Amino acid sequence: MEIPCFGDSLARAVVKPQIRIGAMSRYPIMEGVDHFSWGLSWQTFPAALWRAAGDWGFWRWTARSGDWVRAHPAVRKSDAYSGNGFTKHMETPPIPRMTPTLTPEGKLTMERSIPTPDAAQ
Repeated sequence: MEIPCFGDSLARAVVKPQIRIGAMSRYPIMEGVDHFSWGLSWQTFPAALWRAAGDWGFWRWTARSGDWVRAHPAVRKSDAYSGNGFTKHMETPPIPRMTPTLTPEGKLTMERSIPTPDAAQ
């Protein structure tokens, strides 16, 4: 199935008796929705799956710098509020990008990238 979303993007899903898998056609769907210092935290689910057995999964963006770890969706609920940006080292960090392909059989391939900041920044 396909569901039209903002700006010609699509939510695509394959629904079968034992599994459901879906992904957005691109991420971010709307430019400017990721705040540079706190991000979307727990709201960023560009792809997810669910099994009838009751378990589910999703893809997570993760950035590490020493002991400092930040992720979207957040690793812990306590991290999902202010200070959840991907980096403390840049005033305007790059926004992650994702383009997936979901086949009718439910095979998902995703290209994810976080642009490398210019060394001069």
